[in-house]
Amino acid sequence: MDFAREAAELLPYIQNHRRHIHQYPELSFREKETTEYIQKELESMGIEVIRFSDYYGLIGVLKGGRAGKTVLLRADIDALEIREENELDFCSVHAGVMHACGHDCHSAMLLGAAKILSAYRDALKGTVKFLFQSAEESGHGANYYVDHGCLDGVDAAMAIHMMNEIPEGTFSIEAGPRMASCTDFTLTVHGTATHGSMPHLGHDAIVAASAVIMNLQTLVSRQHSPLRPLVVSIGSVRAGSQFNIVADEVVMKGTIRTFDRDLFASMPKRLEAMAKGTAEAMGCHVSMAVDTSEPAAIN
Repeated sequence: MDFAREAAELLPYIQNHRRHIHQYPELSFREKETTEYIQKELESMGIEVIRFSDYYGLIGVLKGGRAGKTVLLRADIDALEIREENELDFCSVHAGVMHACGHDCHSAMLLGAAKILSAYRDALKGTVKFLFQSAEESGHGANYYVDHGCLDGVDAAMAIHMMNEIPEGTFSIEAGPRMASCTDFTLTVHGTATHGSMPHLGHDAIVAASAVIMNLQTLVSRQHSPLRPLVVSIGSVRAGSQFNIVADEVVMKGTIRTFDRDLFASMPKRLEAMAKGTAEAMGCHVSMAVDTSEPAAIN
């Protein structure tokens, strides 16, 4: 068995599936066509498919010819709400939706693994499960499968994520931090609306939110050691409905990323305190919700 050679020979197969999935991206919790596409391909290999009546994604089950342990291989299948800007012949056909995080690659790679392993099912000792997971980008997509017992009896689970900075053909499995923590949050600045010609009669949520955004960067640049990696980013700001009305609400979404366990635990509260203090100095107030809280992956 020369799996390296067989994997190389499967490159066109994997590439074709990657391009198809890339061309037809679907957002979290909506991956109907992607799930059906993967199901059809797994069944063509003679792999049993488990579907869910109230959830997308699926599990393929490959039982070996001999008894043994169970290994689960996992890939994610959802895309992002991003408009694709290139001229490839397999560009996204769904406006405003794009596979920009590598999930098209992950799914195609897992199909390639299933293709190779299914050819050796009689030699396999144990069972291999292939989990194509819905809604990874939501931060909560895996919970459904865990809650419904899909990992019961699984002895080991593995996944691979694309990383542009690692040379092609190389796997990064050494000890240490591999992927940063992910704390996604929503900050809402509440002010008081008034006419734009009389701003002194209200409390401008947009101005307060602007100050919050700028001050949050000092959490990184001035309030902790540069030797401890930390990123705080605001990626979405939504506010206002009329050009001449002072906005009474701004909703911001952002993320905190770090490899440091202490910062992972403490930074959300510190961020909330700074946002509240900044907004209150301008007569506004802030509410904060933590949408996702996932620790760093450290081998």
